[in-house]
Amino acid sequence: MIDSNVFAELQNRGVITHTGLKAEDFNDMSKLVDYGIATSTSSEEIYKDVIEDIAEVDDTVNKFLAEIAAGGNVVVPFNIALDAPLTITKDVVLDLNGYTLTSATDVFDVSAKLTINGDGKISAATDNTCSWCAVFAHDNADVTINGGEYSVGAPEGDYNDLIYAKDNAKITINGGVYHSAGTVRKDGTAFVLNLKDKSNAKIAVTAGKFENFDPAAANTEPGGLYNFVADGHESTAEGNWFVVK
Repeated sequence: MIDSNVFAELQNRGVITHTGLKAEDFNDMSKLVDYGIATSTSSEEIYKDVIEDIAEVDDTVNKFLAEIAAGGNVVVPFNIALDAPLTITKDVVLDLNGYTLTSATDVFDVSAKLTINGDGKISAATDNTCSWCAVFAHDNADVTINGGEYSVGAPEGDYNDLIYAKDNAKITINGGVYHSAGTVRKDGTAFVLNLKDKSNAKIAVTAGKFENFDPAAANTEPGGLYNFVADGHESTAEGNWFVVK
């Protein structure tokens, strides 16, 4: 069977031009040519190039994951669709480097110290399942978010938390853009920021832009409206967004 990643890349490059086909339908490249699905000119050469390119990408992703596991300063090398959350068990300073990290589960599962810098996108629960977060902080995690654009999916009729903290975790938000889609409960409550009830977890916002969610008057916590905005800062409505300065 042709490797599914190779098959997909051949489609992306226009070598395989028919739609609705699956890699498991074919055993080798010659079948693609026989069926007229791939052009015969240079098809074998392109096929080999694609395999080499994918191997190089896999090596880079594995290196990135190893750096995350080891801790220290890490730079996102390109757009990455994760197979599992980035589990932060050692202190990491991450530069998003303008790229996108996506995951069908959590993107960040943090129990140590994580600092997120730079522009880039973080998208969790991409296949619209529960319960996942863009950032899930627990135990004694200490997360500082200085930038990035955050979103989460959710099944129809259900919701996910976008940024979530429990136990003794602390999250400080100094910037970034936070989307509400995927976080809205049936009663209209948007769980863009949320704390585990009756825990010691904390979220403090000094800056950032929040869609359909006022971090100074959130109804995600028991006991009435909750203020996530740090002292000396304020949340101002700008259309459907609330901007903290």
